[in-house]
Amino acid sequence: MRTLLLAFALSVATCTSFANDSQRISQLENEVNELKLRIQKLESFPPNTSNQQKQVVANEGAKTIANWRKLNRGMSYNDVRGLLGEPLRIEGGGIATWRYASNGNVVFIRDKLSSWDEPQ
Repeated sequence: MRTLLLAFALSVATCTSFANDSQRISQLENEVNELKLRIQKLESFPPNTSNQQKQVVANEGAKTIANWRKLNRGMSYNDVRGLLGEPLRIEGGGIATWRYASNGNVVFIRDKLSSWDEPQ
């Protein structure tokens, strides 16, 4: 009799466990589908072509000291590239230095602008 009760209890616990797993899997699948939809919406936005980026090109990027003075710590690679343009040389990895003409350089630590030296 004990064996029969033990077997019954195990089968009930197993069924409950499968029901919980199945419910959790369905919930995760719904979350994944919602995230896919959000990504599709974000990817459908046109690329950012702000006036500031267009203005920088007209100001010759790193050649204009005013653009260097717009730099702020924590800026991303794209932010700096938008202000100063492409560097002449990039050195490093996790700590990266971008070299510009006339000894101008910017230093990134973990993908964020840390410091810079204006050209001389």
